[in-house]
Amino acid sequence: MSTESEIMFTGLLKSFVANGMINLGEQTNPLTGKKEVNLNQAAYSIKMLEMIRDKTHGNLSKSEQDLLRKYLTHLKRLFVKISDN
Repeated sequence: MSTESEIMFTGLLKSFVANGMINLGEQTNPLTGKKEVNLNQAAYSIKMLEMIRDKTHGNLSKSEQDLLRKYLTHLKRLFVKISDN
């Protein structure tokens, strides 16, 4: 069972992932109604997740670590794929 703090932590991660996905053109931007690519903003989302990973090192449950690693890997792979095009 998840604690309130785990649920909030997951929500925080998901907010950066959602912004990353929008800025990588994988999801529609809710403000414009369009799919747009903004690599600078996508990189910012990735850097924020990396900072969270570094600052919380040794302080996360295994499931939180795994989720953060999964999100970072996914966003980084998409970033490389899109920036190479």
